[in-house]
Amino acid sequence: MGKWLPLVLWLVLPGPVSAQYLFMDTDADTVCSIFDPVGNVERDFDVWIDTSALEDGTPVECSTGEPMTISAYELIIRSSSSVTWTAWTNKIPEFTVDLGTLIQDREIRVGFSSPGAITHLPPGKHKLGTLRAQIAVACQSLFFVTATPLGGQYYTGFYSRCPGNQGANTIYYGDDYVTACSPGAICSSVQEAGTTWGKIKQRYR
Repeated sequence: MGKWLPLVLWLVLPGPVSAQYLFMDTDADTVCSIFDPVGNVERDFDVWIDTSALEDGTPVECSTGEPMTISAYELIIRSSSSVTWTAWTNKIPEFTVDLGTLIQDREIRVGFSSPGAITHLPPGKHKLGTLRAQIAVACQSLFFVTATPLGGQYYTGFYSRCPGNQGANTIYYGDDYVTACSPGAICSSVQEAGTTWGKIKQRYR
């Protein structure tokens, strides 16, 4: 890893059939942007998904016409540096079934479902939960991944009425959708670091 990381890490992979937007937010404004701080302090990372729009608000639909609902989710999140995972808090009241939390070094897997995955939330923007964590080193970040050394058939995605590319009613990150935003750290000691201009300068230095 180089010393300077961009504040927002975008992961773009080829070939989606449908399109959703998965993102983290650390300043509680419900968007992922260059102004989301990370730093090497314990912090809450809110995780959101929009099942019906891209990051710019462009509407998207299931390619086979079913509603892009969500009745369960699973996430794999990795840190680019040493990290202390504190807790995952599910924020969807209808999802009462804990699918389990697994932690291995710099990676965490979490998941929740409605009972039997039969209660479907409508297409739209949903706050999945809040991850509390502390990255040990400044200028690092958390990000979503599709593959994991944790073992088992784990993934990042959600269960839906839409069948998805694999026809299993699971919408997979890295296959059905590829757009995700993760906040990174501001890497500077300049006095103006807390100002808007300072943050912009650091983003593009």
